[in-house]
Amino acid sequence: MASKHSTHSAAVKRVMAIQAKKKKVRRPPPRKPPLVTKQDSKDYESRQLSDCEDEGGVTSDGVGDSSDDDEQEDMEDYCKGGYHPVEIGDVYNGKYKVIRKLGWGHFSTVWLCWDDRSLRYVALKIVKSARHYTEAAIDEIDLLKKVASSNPHSLGWPHVVQMYDSFRIVGPHGTRILCVT
Repeated sequence: MASKHSTHSAAVKRVMAIQAKKKKVRRPPPRKPPLVTKQDSKDYESRQLSDCEDEGGVTSDGVGDSSDDDEQEDMEDYCKGGYHPVEIGDVYNGKYKVIRKLGWGHFSTVWLCWDDRSLRYVALKIVKSARHYTEAAIDEIDLLKKVASSNPHSLGWPHVVQMYDSFRIVGPHGTRILCVT
């Protein structure tokens, strides 16, 4: 009888092990964010500039903005009112040299830069140029200025993002705001 019990226990253990393996989710290794290359920039420049957004946030082809689930921003959003084309090595405001892309969202792209004057890495947020994105960026900058002027001895203050700089640029797709944190 002991052998039937041990055989049954071994079978149950094998079934449980198989079920546990099926439940494990296998995730692919994380990929580095894609970079905008010189060829991409040439492609942007060769495209006819057209409005990609109206005031409602809908692209000119009538389709809503791309999903955040995508791995890369939609290249069709590099147009008037949309994203700004960036190349590795570009320098902004005379001191922020672009190292690599950190990410993107509905509102902006974010780039790792080296600040040649402060000798530190910074994040450079380049906001889309449509008016409603610019207005939202101005609100964000106002909030970040309030944080910067708050008491640095407050609990948690060292853990809150600090804005170092903000400025505007004029590019092929319009005037936009850039924010450095």
